[in-house]
Amino acid sequence: MSTARLLLQLASQFESQHDYQQAVQSLTAVCSLGSELPSVLAQARLHLACLLLEHYDNFQEAKMLLLTAEQDLRQSQGSHLLKCEVWDALARCNQKLGAVAAEQNALVAGLKACRQGAASKDKDALARWRAYFHLKLAEHGMAHEGHEAAAEQLQLLEGVLLTNFERCLQLLCRATLHLCANEPAPVSGLLEELNPLIELVAAAPGSNPLVHKQLRCHYTIVFVGMATAAGRVNDLKQDSGGVCMLAALQQMVVKMAGAPWTYLWLPTAAVGALGSLLHASLLRSLGKAAQAAAHLTAAQEVVEQQLAAFGVDLEATEEDLGVHAIWEGRIYCHLQLLLVEQQVLVALAASRFAQAADLLAGMAAQFQRFPSLLRDFVPGARMLLGHYAYSTQQHAAASAHFRSVLHSDAAHLHDSAAVAAALAELHGNGGPAGLHAAVELLQQRGLTQLTHMLSLVVHDRTAALVTNAVVAQRGGDDSNARVMLTKALKTAHAHLGNTQMVAQVLNVLAPIQAGKGDVAGAEQMLGSATTLAKAHGDLPTLVCSCTALLRIFSASPADAQRSAKQRDYLQRKAADLTAAVAAAVATPTHAQLLAWTPPKQL
Repeated sequence: MSTARLLLQLASQFESQHDYQQAVQSLTAVCSLGSELPSVLAQARLHLACLLLEHYDNFQEAKMLLLTAEQDLRQSQGSHLLKCEVWDALARCNQKLGAVAAEQNALVAGLKACRQGAASKDKDALARWRAYFHLKLAEHGMAHEGHEAAAEQLQLLEGVLLTNFERCLQLLCRATLHLCANEPAPVSGLLEELNPLIELVAAAPGSNPLVHKQLRCHYTIVFVGMATAAGRVNDLKQDSGGVCMLAALQQMVVKMAGAPWTYLWLPTAAVGALGSLLHASLLRSLGKAAQAAAHLTAAQEVVEQQLAAFGVDLEATEEDLGVHAIWEGRIYCHLQLLLVEQQVLVALAASRFAQAADLLAGMAAQFQRFPSLLRDFVPGARMLLGHYAYSTQQHAAASAHFRSVLHSDAAHLHDSAAVAAALAELHGNGGPAGLHAAVELLQQRGLTQLTHMLSLVVHDRTAALVTNAVVAQRGGDDSNARVMLTKALKTAHAHLGNTQMVAQVLNVLAPIQAGKGDVAGAEQMLGSATTLAKAHGDLPTLVCSCTALLRIFSASPADAQRSAKQRDYLQRKAADLTAAVAAAVATPTHAQLLAWTPPKQL
């Protein structure tokens, strides 16, 4: 056996024993043997580079080794599989270095190596590499170029003979792209195709049971996202423990006992935390605040443990963290931000505005510390700040935040931002100026056309219907307002299961009902709204429904006793609301939150 072959075997043996230093020394010795075949030297450089990447975070040295290995292999007409391995490692190295263009170039070069060997004896293995590189380019396109670039790579996979497993990954990627673009309708068909494929993967000879569990977890996350966006909450079977699919996901994650994910997606712990976040979000909208809080706590514990494991200190800055900490811990930084988002929404829904202010101040500080790492979350943060400003009756500031999102590149939030800004204008200015500004905002997105409104995802659809109903009501068109509110009520009740939104729609619809002479019907609506608002702790909605009920009671001398009782109750609740707003205004960061703008990226 040649010296090089012996040293390569020793390196593999040392690596299996976790003696990485000895492995590095053995491989370094091979790399210094100038008389060896280029393919042997390239193999040694590749192995050494992978050790430096995985165990020493020495990305620059690893990159130099891989570039040299690529030069070695240029002399060879074959070695197609080895070339693929080198280009893959170089892409991963460039990814961790933040060299976006170089990462893409390496992946494209990997595809070229697959094509060059398409007629060789390795054609079947190269077909697997070809699918892999297309999936990696789709991931790269999603991260750096947008949905269209990612979709193009997934479409190119249609020309490749895929295994059932690869087809599963392609369908999951396509479904995720549609969800990110707020397009849940196509996802349903993709998931119907995916479901039996997952079972075929499980039934294949020699299949890894872990792969089946992980594909099922992935499927669950995408299915719940689709059902929520499409207004198919009723498709998610529930019991006393919450949403059954998500409870099953958590059980599967526990059974995996931290086993690494078998394909490139998320770490197992992150999947569990994401499942808890989704569960909390659903339960919050369904009015089950206590259960939602328990899932948020579970997700928080996982995120904190993982951040500590990767050495990510959220009190530090990007300059203080190493490349490894940022790269490996970034998903948990993102999950931490999503956790805060849910906590803010829970606090706002329960009229705990000062608590929301404190949470948002912490979020703003995170953006200051990690501007590059968190830049994609800025539009979502400004939506949250807009909702906070709206809740504390600062409608001009709310409109400014929402308008900034409308003018950002976050296309999936543009409809939500336009509707929210229009509502802020309507409530901030009861005169013609507010009405004009609201209509102008809605028209920018074509949100005054009923057919367009009905094509939106269910959350945006409901909000757009209510906002246009308020506009119609302000313009004296109660009939049209009633039609839209009836549609909004059905959507909120049947498709969202959001009882808080149901209460808010009833508050707008009841006065129109009373104006038609159906005072009893209006009173019933307001009574329901009052009950629902009490359950949520939603003081603005409660004060609104109580004010409208007082107006009805005061119109009839026979209701003098009920009117007096209602007036006392309204005064108490109005005082509670005033106190809640005042507590938020008194927080040290209130003014900064109203005027917040993101820091400049590093």
